[in-house]
Amino acid sequence: MNNFLISILGVMAFGSLSLGGSLQCVQDAYSMSHPDLTKGEALRLCQGSLNSAPVQCFKEAYQLSGPYLSNDQAIDLCVGSLSVAPVACLKEAYTMTNPDLTETQAIQLCLRAPNALGPVSCVMEAFGLSYPSISKDQSVRLCVHANSTSPVACVTEAMANSNPDLNLEESLTLCRVPYSR
Repeated sequence: MNNFLISILGVMAFGSLSLGGSLQCVQDAYSMSHPDLTKGEALRLCQGSLNSAPVQCFKEAYQLSGPYLSNDQAIDLCVGSLSVAPVACLKEAYTMTNPDLTETQAIQLCLRAPNALGPVSCVMEAFGLSYPSISKDQSVRLCVHANSTSPVACVTEAMANSNPDLNLEESLTLCRVPYSR
C-alpha cells in the first residue's frame, strides 16, 4: 500500500475526512496541472474540506497577477474555503487598503472569507475609528469571517455602553465573528 493511501486511510480513521469531500478534493488537487504542488500540500489544502472548493480557491490564488503568492500562502488562504471568495477578498484588500495592510495581514483577513467585501469593509471601518483606537492586527482579528461592518459597531457599542465594563480585548473577543461552515 503506498504512503499516500496510508495517509488518507489514517486520516479517515480519525473522522476528519469524508469520502465525498476531502478525498475528492485531494484527488482534484493532486491531479491538477500544478507542477509545484506536493502530495503533502494537497493533503494540507484539503484537510477536512466538504468539497473541492479549496482546490478552485488555490488555482485562483496561484493565478493572481499581483501579489505573487507562494504555495504556502495560497494554501493558508484557501484551506477550509467553501468558494473562491478568499481570493476575491484578497484582491479587494489590496485594492481598498493598500498599503495599510501587510501581505500577511491581508491573507489573514481573508481566510475562509464568506464573501469578497465583508472582511474588507469591516477592516476599513475599524481603521476609521477614533474611539476605541484599534490596531491593524486587532482590526484584522476582529474582521476575519465578517459579512459586514457589524463587528466594528459591536465593539464601539461594547466600549461605550457595556455593563459590566469591558476592556478593548474583551470587546474584540465578544464581537468577533466565529468561523462556522
